[in-house]
Amino acid sequence: MKQEMQDLLERVLFGAFAAKSVVLPTEKLIAFNDYLADAGCSITRMEVTKTEGNRAGRRLEYDIFVDMKYEESRAIFMDPERSRAHVKEIVDQTLNDGGTYEFRVWAERIEIDSDETT
Repeated sequence: MKQEMQDLLERVLFGAFAAKSVVLPTEKLIAFNDYLADAGCSITRMEVTKTEGNRAGRRLEYDIFVDMKYEESRAIFMDPERSRAHVKEIVDQTLNDGGTYEFRVWAERIEIDSDETT
């Protein structure tokens, strides 16, 4: 499983532009989200699709799009632990909603500017 998570990480970080996302079922998203945070990365975008169940199709209310112009969005993205928690909250909401979901995710490694840490 660790090698699979590493392969996914390399794909989202270093893949060609069109291939910089991965589509995952709920269980793999949970594992990958933890792997990302442990590696100092955050999800920058996530598209959620309900594949089975009531109201199947894209579920925009669960999507993530980091817009660096907005302080709250930027604050979550810049902290991998907050990003991890935010994604877990969304997954919990989808589990409460019922059905089967898939998640297309993009991620980036967080680079802390040395001026911000002093």
